Order: sequence, then structure tokens, then C-alpha cells
Amino acid sequence: MPKNPQLDTNQLSRAFITALEEGNIEDAKTLLQQGEDVRFRDKGKNATLLYFADQGQTEFVKMLLRCGADINHANNEGKTALMMALIKKKEETVNFLLSIPGIEVNNADKEGNTALIIAATYGYEKIVKLLLTNGAKSNHAKFEGSTALILAAVHGYKEIVKLLLEEGADINHANAKGKTALLYAVEQGQTEVVELLLNGADVNHTNAEGNTALIIAAAQGYEKIVKLLLKKVADVNHTNLDGQTATEIAITMKNKKIVSLLLEYEKKRMMQKKQ
Repeated sequence: MPKNPQLDTNQLSRAFITALEEGNIEDAKTLLQQGEDVRFRDKGKNATLLYFADQGQTEFVKMLLRCGADINHANNEGKTALMMALIKKKEETVNFLLSIPGIEVNNADKEGNTALIIAATYGYEKIVKLLLTNGAKSNHAKFEGSTALILAAVHGYKEIVKLLLEEGADINHANAKGKTALLYAVEQGQTEVVELLLNGADVNHTNAEGNTALIIAAAQGYEKIVKLLLKKVADVNHTNLDGQTATEIAITMKNKKIVSLLLEYEKKRMMQKKQ
């Protein structure tokens, strides 16, 4: 069908949306043949498909896909319909999109975020499971180096951390700041996640400032985490780039309990070496 020169793009777009809202697929298809593009852009530069995914309007998403919309189309930020639905936690829409053959679950936006990274950041455990089942890469890193595991650890999402580790996530991966999932979990006081990560994480890994998990825990005053780290033989004598040990930092912070823990631990270690 030839294009109608009397019908401008804005009119066509409105007519197309109306057809979708009324569930009139045939009218929508006719408009497509007249020149409508289901990827036309609104004021926010999002495609029609992305708009409805963002709103969780699954039926409209289905209609658009039936009309030929590109399920992997990305906006100017690199976000796809799947990502938009994820950010707004539109679970029904996410589940539907993941059921469509050809969907790319590992596409990344301009910051390097994938659907898995977004789901892990927001704590969407069910969706993380679904994405992993659909081939999401557990070790993909954002441009600043953080992985889904690191972001889940930051927020204390223990079950997601478990899932990612079971899928082979690199427990010792560090971002541009030299921080691993363990260092972030310690920094944020996520005790349960720390305990989980200590089954395999490098307890003496240092960040860009030379701080270990023990130094960070001592600085933050996390007594229980200090105990957990000492059980894993954390290096009490390690100095950061400022030349400070965990004990010296605890003294500076006037945390008597942690100072006592560290001194007692070092005393026992010295005695063991002499035997």
C-alpha cells in the first residue's frame, strides 16, 4: 500500500497508538504499511516498544511484536525493552519478553549494564534465576568493572549472591577501584554475605588504596566481621598505602573491642609460630 502524503508522522503515531490501545491489530498493520515505524521515537527518544515495556503494558508489547517491532531495539542510552521493564520491576512483561525466541539477554547499555546486572542491583531474585536460565553471562562487567556479583554483594542480596556463585561468577573479580564483592560486602556491613563469600574469596585482596577486608572492617567498627575474617587467617600486619595496619586504625578509631581482638589474635599467631 502506498504512503499517504496527507498523513504526517505525528498523526500517524497517534493513530498507531490508538489502534494498539483498542487492540486493533489490522488497523495497526495498515498504518505500518502507510509508513508508520513501530520504532518511532517519542519526546524522550524511547521507542514505542520500550515505552510500553517501561509501563508494564504486556498486551501492548505483544501487539507491537506481532506488528514487527524489534524486541532488541535500544534507545539512545542503549536500553532495551527488557531493561526498561526490569528497571520498573514489571515482572509479567519481563517474563513474556524472555519467552520470545531471539531476545538478547546479554545486550549492554552505554554504562555496560546488562539485564542481569540490573536485576542483581535491584534484588530481583526470581528474575536473576530466569535470566541465568536464559543464558545471561554471570561475569559480564560494567565499564567501571563491577559485575552482578559485586552489585548484589553491595546491597546484601545473599540469595542472589548464592545463585551467581553457583553459576560460576568470579568471586575475586575486582572493579576499577580494585574492589571485590567481599570488600564491598565488608564496607557495607553485610555480615551474612561476607560469611558466604569467605568460602572462596581472597581474604587478603587489596583495593586501590591498599586496604584489605580486615582494614575496612576495623575502620568501620564491624566487630563480628573482624572475627569472621580472623577465622580465615586475615593478615593482621598488612599495611595500606598510608602505612596503617588494621590494629593501628582500630586504635585511631578508639574501638577497644576490635583492638583487643586483633592484639589477642596476633599474640596467638606468634605463639603458634614459636611452637
